[in-house]
Amino acid sequence: MDTRICRDNNRLFPFAFHHLIVTIGSKCQQKIDYWPPPVTNSKGGTHPFNMLDFILKSSLERLRESMSWADKISHYNCTMKANYSQHVHTIRNLSLEGRLGVALWLHNKMIHNNGAIPDVVTHNHLINGFCKVGAFEKAEWIIRQMSYQGPSPNCATYNILIKGYCAFNDIDKALHLLSTMTDDDDNNKVKPNIVTFNILVHALCKKGLLDEARVLLLKLTDENREKNLIASTILIDNYFKNGNISLALALWGEICKRSKELDVVAYNVLVHGYYLSLDVIIMYKYVIEMLKIGLAPYRFTFNILISGLCKVKRIDDACYWFYIVMSKMGVSPYLTVC
Repeated sequence: MDTRICRDNNRLFPFAFHHLIVTIGSKCQQKIDYWPPPVTNSKGGTHPFNMLDFILKSSLERLRESMSWADKISHYNCTMKANYSQHVHTIRNLSLEGRLGVALWLHNKMIHNNGAIPDVVTHNHLINGFCKVGAFEKAEWIIRQMSYQGPSPNCATYNILIKGYCAFNDIDKALHLLSTMTDDDDNNKVKPNIVTFNILVHALCKKGLLDEARVLLLKLTDENREKNLIASTILIDNYFKNGNISLALALWGEICKRSKELDVVAYNVLVHGYYLSLDVIIMYKYVIEMLKIGLAPYRFTFNILISGLCKVKRIDDACYWFYIVMSKMGVSPYLTVC
């Protein structure tokens, strides 16, 4: 059960729960009020053992009664927990299936009828569903409701909305939302992460706005800049595709200086970039560099290299990499690479 539900347990199902407590209290009060007179003997006195026996029996009855109600309350709480989990699971599945109207109805029913607020992951499923179909007014409304009544939106919530804006070519709204996240206002506790910048850089590059993407990368914090190879790699790839080899190499130099670990994907972008100009010597250079620093090339890396060698008519070299190198490294080739 969500921690919010645990804290607000007294709020859940308020009328039913209040009625349950009142009923318990009245039952106990009846037990206390009903106390028969003590048994008397022929001389008008009371039998002490009969009196003691009656007291013990009455106490045991009240104890059994209280235990019975405790079991009922425990069952009641377990039922609430089961219903909450079931509803949350249903909302997520409905959102994934695109049945957003039913999902939103169940979401509202949980809150208004039962007083149970779905967790942030469930809200994110709903928001993602609305963003996929371009229903941004609904998605924005849900986020406003989250800010008002909880749970608070997290970075993933805003990333979903930003990605939705970018998917429908509304880069301006995406950048505006980023500006609200990067604002220095102390009240704003949600800050963008690496995924946020990756989404935006990819969208800007897709529209050919490479300068804007470059400026956006400069806004990364030092810590994120060290970790974020993906956004830089996307930008380098687009520099190569647009023929800006000098800018691609300049950015690659910056990556090499600040990044503690380079990956195969970054090298693949370089190899592919020089493949576009059929500069096989430089392609060789970076594949060999990968091997020297302990990075195992992917099948994609070999395919690019072999395809480039075939295009410049260096068939013997292509066959060597195809039959010898790939075999020794345990990389299975595609049927055709040339």
